Amino acid sequence: MFPRFFLSRTCTTFHFLFIFSFALWQKKKKTHREKCRTNRWPEFGKRLIQLRVEKKFRKCDDFADYHGLNRAQYREWEQGFPPSHKNIKKIIKEVHKTTYKEFFSEGFDECTPE
Repeated sequence: MFPRFFLSRTCTTFHFLFIFSFALWQKKKKTHREKCRTNRWPEFGKRLIQLRVEKKFRKCDDFADYHGLNRAQYREWEQGFPPSHKNIKKIIKEVHKTTYKEFFSEGFDECTPE
């Protein structure tokens, strides 16, 4: 039924090594979410929580629903995972209705040159 070289031991080993090496060569690229797992912004999340509590929302899910945001995504932002630049603008300007200067004025360390 099959050609003889498919049934041979050396050919099977060769195919296995070829597939295994190809899989190692094709390293999976990290997604944006996986990259962000190591690059967190805890100050950004704390500031979002502070502004949410000032607006009398106890839960981030209620706040996200009220403003038409994705619950899971907003929860991640409060946990310190960085949003995209477009979403930062949306959060600061449209949702919290503040300026960048006011938003980043509290809770963020100043970067001073040495």
